[in-house]
Amino acid sequence: MSPIGKLFIVLNLALAAVFVGAAASLIGNSQDWRQKYETETQELNAQLAEKDQEIARLTGDNNTKADEISRLLAEKASLESQLQAANDDLATKDQENADLRERLASIDGRLGDLQSTNQAQGNQIAELNRRLESLRDERDAALDERDSALEEATAARAEAREASSRLEVLEADLARLRQEKEAAETALVTAARMYGFDPARLRSQPQMEGIVLEASYDGGTPIVMVNLGARDEVRVGYTFDVYNGPTYKGQIRIEVVNESNSAATVVLPGAVPIQAGDRITTSL
Repeated sequence: MSPIGKLFIVLNLALAAVFVGAAASLIGNSQDWRQKYETETQELNAQLAEKDQEIARLTGDNNTKADEISRLLAEKASLESQLQAANDDLATKDQENADLRERLASIDGRLGDLQSTNQAQGNQIAELNRRLESLRDERDAALDERDSALEEATAARAEAREASSRLEVLEADLARLRQEKEAAETALVTAARMYGFDPARLRSQPQMEGIVLEASYDGGTPIVMVNLGARDEVRVGYTFDVYNGPTYKGQIRIEVVNESNSAATVVLPGAVPIQAGDRITTSL
């Protein structure tokens, strides 16, 4: 064999050794990268599962608070109705008491007239005594009715005070639940920032427009009734801007949803109070 042939054989053997070494190194690196990729994939899946559990918990807490607020608002409306009924009953009892007092004054006047007549007309003493006794019985009955009316009025006043006390406790509970709901919403936003998701995708609010049916600023919490309800796909927590022409009147949040209307609270007061006939919209 010629020297050149021997040289080519040696070169081929050297190149083959280099190729085998390179291939072994690439296989080892590939296995290391594959193991690292599987480890990181498992860690990422664990983080995603933990994020999904946290989102589900926060969403459940938020829905629970919203349901509790709806229940308390309904109970508040019921207590306000009971308070109004008690006040109406109290006014009726006061009027009945005034009427009984007028009757007593009239009866006392008649008694005085009969006594004067008895002194002037001796021959009619027996008849006048009988009539006097009858009038006294009537007066006693009127006094009994007056006492009964006073007792009923006192009971009505006590019932009104109790209803007012319960209403104050309910409003305090409602304020506490609103704070807890706002805390839950804040926690949801924080979780969204940590795990990189959009909380708006959990609850979207479509474009809606309507009108204010009535607005009540009695008590500590203004209540606004609107003409949109479940049939319009309104949900608890939806917010609406209120305006009348160029005048912006603030923002309201839906708390109770009925079939054809909803009750809301004022979350952002405007320059002037909200009134019946004002327009509402989900976005100006």
